[in-house]
Amino acid sequence: MNIKWNWGTGLVVGIVLFMSFILIMVYNMVQVDFDLVEDDYYPQAIVYQNKIEKRQAAEALSKPVLIQQTKDSVRVAFQDFFNPMELKANIWFYRPSLEDKDIQLTVEPSNSRIVRLPKSNFIPGHYTVKIDYQHLGVSYYQETKVYIK
Repeated sequence: MNIKWNWGTGLVVGIVLFMSFILIMVYNMVQVDFDLVEDDYYPQAIVYQNKIEKRQAAEALSKPVLIQQTKDSVRVAFQDFFNPMELKANIWFYRPSLEDKDIQLTVEPSNSRIVRLPKSNFIPGHYTVKIDYQHLGVSYYQETKVYIK
């Protein structure tokens, strides 16, 4: 079989190659898994001013909430001037690259102002720790980026 190469054959080959390229690109774009930063994005945008006020209250404190790593745990230590029996908090270890690896927990009033989590709950990588806490009726919010080894 001998193909005669002229402008018509070149045009057909060019169109077929271009269509193949487009189809491969469409297939690759459909296969990409993407997660929204927040599932309820729009309702959260409406109450964002509340978060700004909580963040300003937290920045006005003399010390931030500390996130520390030990050999086998991750510690979240609230300020020592807070009474732990009056402290309520929601802590969210947000993993931007893998939504199913996020860790959320609620801290109820107790005798300790330190929360310990075993490192086995985490996979190594970057996390944004979002801490929404309340003490004596005043609300605070803090975000800290950490790398858990």
